[in-house]
Amino acid sequence: MIYAVTGDQDVLRQRFLQKTIDDQKALGWQVVYVDGADPNGLKDALAYRDSFFGSDDDGDVTVTQTVIVVENPHKIDIEFLKNYKDENMVLLLHHDKVLDGRTKFGTFVKSLKKNHSEHKKPPFWEEITTAQGFCIEEAKRYQKTLSDGLALAIAKQVSTDLGFLSFEIQKMAMLADLDNSDIITKEHVKDGMAPIAKAVVNPLTEALEARSTVALIRSLDHIQKNTKGDATMQIAGLLYATVSKWFSIRDLLDQGVSNPDDGASRLGINPWFYHNKLLPQVQKWSRGDIVDLIKVLANAQRAVLNGGIDPWNVLVSGLVGVCAR
Repeated sequence: MIYAVTGDQDVLRQRFLQKTIDDQKALGWQVVYVDGADPNGLKDALAYRDSFFGSDDDGDVTVTQTVIVVENPHKIDIEFLKNYKDENMVLLLHHDKVLDGRTKFGTFVKSLKKNHSEHKKPPFWEEITTAQGFCIEEAKRYQKTLSDGLALAIAKQVSTDLGFLSFEIQKMAMLADLDNSDIITKEHVKDGMAPIAKAVVNPLTEALEARSTVALIRSLDHIQKNTKGDATMQIAGLLYATVSKWFSIRDLLDQGVSNPDDGASRLGINPWFYHNKLLPQVQKWSRGDIVDLIKVLANAQRAVLNGGIDPWNVLVSGLVGVCAR
């Protein structure tokens, strides 16, 4: 049997994957991890299936049901996947991108239907709404109630990055616990919002806007020295909220949409903010460089989620590298 978990919404995809694994472990299943890029990885796991057999007190053969989590599953021979039938050794394909239905792998995974769980980032115009809903559901994880209005304010003022928001809601829930409250109030939101959001995002954004590596390095160094713990996820989330807008605006400009009111209308952005704040920020950035900025932010967040040794260095070196071109 084969299941698949795919998509570029890292937080929700990783959570779903981990919950699936934890649920199977709770049922007594063994979990094995292999890399589809290794030509012998899956083959070896299946070849040693004898190690998953045992015997009960009467000497009868028993089978330890196993989940084989496969990273880079698109590297595996598609015919092998189509013909795989073993019910006791389930393949759980994990792919961190949105599938292209035109590829053989994409077509196969989509054919799994109910056995396929896809977690896709929303389009630009739905980011705020998605983040708002996420905040409400995240509060429920801590047995707290968060109003629609406060959730919307958090999404607008802090970030639309779900990884960053998960940290923020956790802090607000802890503050509510201290007050013995089942509701996250306006005061909890105000006290819980990371000071990093307003204190450092402006100079950091301004450094990127000007493509000043000196100012960028100085700003990042200031953040590192004045933040407890690893700030990679927070900074990447804050920057993505701006850089993703840059991409949309640059895309419109490249298509010949130069009228600010027209551009603001198409993106659902306040016209004044579009014309006076966002449009000037994009002037020194080409579409290709903005794409590379987004890749840097994604790689830094992935380094955090995958337990990388130094995610902050991934972020800093990547931003400086793109900015210095």
